[in-house]
Amino acid sequence: MSDVYESARVSTLKFKGKSDSFKMKKKKKAKRKHKEREDQENLRHGAWWYIRRPEDLSGNVIIESESGRYLIALDNGSISVSDTTEQSEGPDVQEIMTIIHVSENRIAIKTPFNRFLSVEQETGHVTGLKEAIGPLELWQPIFDDEENADFCHCPFPNLCFMGKVLLQGANKKLLEAEPGDKVKCSSTDGEGNTHFKIFSCAERKKPEKAIGEAYDIADGSALTETEAKMARRFQSWQDGKLRLSQKDIDELKKAKQQGQLHGALLERRAKMKSDRYCM
Repeated sequence: MSDVYESARVSTLKFKGKSDSFKMKKKKKAKRKHKEREDQENLRHGAWWYIRRPEDLSGNVIIESESGRYLIALDNGSISVSDTTEQSEGPDVQEIMTIIHVSENRIAIKTPFNRFLSVEQETGHVTGLKEAIGPLELWQPIFDDEENADFCHCPFPNLCFMGKVLLQGANKKLLEAEPGDKVKCSSTDGEGNTHFKIFSCAERKKPEKAIGEAYDIADGSALTETEAKMARRFQSWQDGKLRLSQKDIDELKKAKQQGQLHGALLERRAKMKSDRYCM
């Protein structure tokens, strides 16, 4: 009898769906580590993090030009490129700007001297002397991201920003920062030193998951699609596959007319014993 046991193959006890779950957790862990490492690499001076979304454009920021040096506001109102880089101890006070949202896709940039960056229409010179926000003090940030296309339409579709941002002034030209020269708004093609990285020291907000659309039940929407959205949010199966009730959809139509659609959807999931909140 002992010979029979010795010839049997010994292995760990495996449950159905365990291998897929393990692979999924391993993949998510590797993805999370990669994101954490990427975020750490994009930090400046330990606290300044790289802005990638328009909604994060607010508060105190430092603006890094293509040369790797930061924009600086001088007490005479001129704006130029400083000597501070990523390897420096930290940004100087004169290099810390403040971004103020004026409209949905327009911002104003305030210097440490409580003056706003302004553009001269004819020459394209950029100065920081204005005490109030007017048409010439408005800037349009242009992100290289399809997700942010609704925020600001890019007039330069052939350019690759490599994750950076363009700043378009009131004269419809782009901000340009040449090392050793004053900043001006004169570029029309987006080439040259017109790409910037913006870093913020504000508390970082995690993007909210888009769960509201699961409850978006418009009058003309398909009830089967609505049921699928709700199932993806609440359904809990070990294999992770989506399963919907095979009952007639007419009962959902009737429940919708009576204003009881959510209750009907919950009951259909409860009968399938798939809702994690239903016992």
